[in-house]
Amino acid sequence: MPADAVQAFFRAESNYEQRSRLFIANYQAQLASGGPATLTVNGVTTKNAITITEDRANNQMVVTGNGAPNYWPTVLGFNVIDGWNAPVSGGFQTFKFSENNAGGSGVNNPNRLVVATQTFRIPLNPVTNTTSTDTALGTVGVAINGMPIYNPFEDSNQTAATGRIFSGCCGHPQLTGVYHYHKYPTCLRLLKGDVWQSEKEKCDEIDALLASGGHSPLIGFALDGWPVYGPVGWKDSNRQSKLLKSSYTGSADAAGNPLYAVASGDLDECNGLFSPTPEYPEGIYHYVMSLDADPNGFVGREISPYFGYDIRSILAKHNLLPSGWADDAIYASALKAGFTMNGVSVPGTDSSSFSTFYQFVTNMISVLKANGMAQVADEFQTMKISYPFTIRKYRGTPSNAGGGDDGGGNAGVTSIAPASGNSGQSYAVVITIQALAGTPGLPPDSAPITTASVGGIALASPVRKSTTTVSGTLNIPSGASSGLKDVAVSFTGPTGRPGPTYTGTALFRFN
Repeated sequence: MPADAVQAFFRAESNYEQRSRLFIANYQAQLASGGPATLTVNGVTTKNAITITEDRANNQMVVTGNGAPNYWPTVLGFNVIDGWNAPVSGGFQTFKFSENNAGGSGVNNPNRLVVATQTFRIPLNPVTNTTSTDTALGTVGVAINGMPIYNPFEDSNQTAATGRIFSGCCGHPQLTGVYHYHKYPTCLRLLKGDVWQSEKEKCDEIDALLASGGHSPLIGFALDGWPVYGPVGWKDSNRQSKLLKSSYTGSADAAGNPLYAVASGDLDECNGLFSPTPEYPEGIYHYVMSLDADPNGFVGREISPYFGYDIRSILAKHNLLPSGWADDAIYASALKAGFTMNGVSVPGTDSSSFSTFYQFVTNMISVLKANGMAQVADEFQTMKISYPFTIRKYRGTPSNAGGGDDGGGNAGVTSIAPASGNSGQSYAVVITIQALAGTPGLPPDSAPITTASVGGIALASPVRKSTTTVSGTLNIPSGASSGLKDVAVSFTGPTGRPGPTYTGTALFRFN
């Protein structure tokens, strides 16, 4: 079928058919390339798996994943499924492997991946709101392999894509083991099968895409229904490829993040734009996982060891792998103590000359170049990411504040005790909450309560009794209308930004 005919057929499908077909096509591509990979998580063999259904009552596509990526996550060539520090005696920190040797309080992402059901509700008729809304911490969308896309932040509004250990496919697990993306996931589709690629090769692919007038592939969908794409886009109907530039170019805020500067880039305050895409040739609003460009408009490159460096595979590619390095213990010991390749001596991370892994890498590059191995040295380039990395704000209305509901008609509030009261009376109540599906968990115990209410009546002196309970005093006004009332609890996010809201429908009765 001619390309124009395919596009016409695609546009004739319903919104649900269009969107579900994109997930299916990606999965078929994985299968054709020998994937998804078979993983062993906590001793159990599993594979990436997703289901897609239509919720016609709410006009949503419901995507359910199992939390297993479609590839083996590796760091420095080590399999890190069972804990980001597990393969290395003393952890990756013994390599001085963190930003300024201090990231993550000296342990820098020790978490292990878990397999767990995650549900995402994607509106099928997204709206473009005039006013944007802040994203809460955690899930803001779903990738087409069923993995969560997170917003750019960690606690205290700190950026999450710098100084943290990411796998070679740009993901990592949070505290409860939810594997997710904050930045452009370069192995999302496995279009070339489970074949290792250096970061340089990934940069070269993007440069080739730019040169050919191409467009980055679809990454997934945000919780407000709008699609999410990679960094190469078409700004207008001319379809000239470029690395779409973020407009967060202003002075840094208190957390060190650049502020939004109107029209300073291609993207709006949400990190998105309206323009054509291959799947939506007539144009659609979409978000962009952005990269920095070099002066010529191609991928900006830097030495950044935190995004999936695989020294073992780089050297193997060039037939320089030292003897015995197939063994993890020997490989780890050599990185620390130093090693010889092709007759050239390379000092290890234990050297007193290095206080960070970055210094070790830059020195190794210098040694390689000085000894006629510049081509090998160039393999240690990585793409330079651009804040805000992913969705900074919602342009549309998300399916709910936390990325899904608990499947029971409520979104987080499971009960309130007592469950009824009389008008004109006061009651000490306890509200029980649970994590929203598709989110990393409940807010930390220290997160301030913005408001807690029953039937729109704010509780007096609400306090967090435990991680899962909130207490306060409900003063029911005289003459309050009788009937079942909703319950809601909202939290304040980092630096005063809106946090998640948990709701329960018809849980308390006014007598």
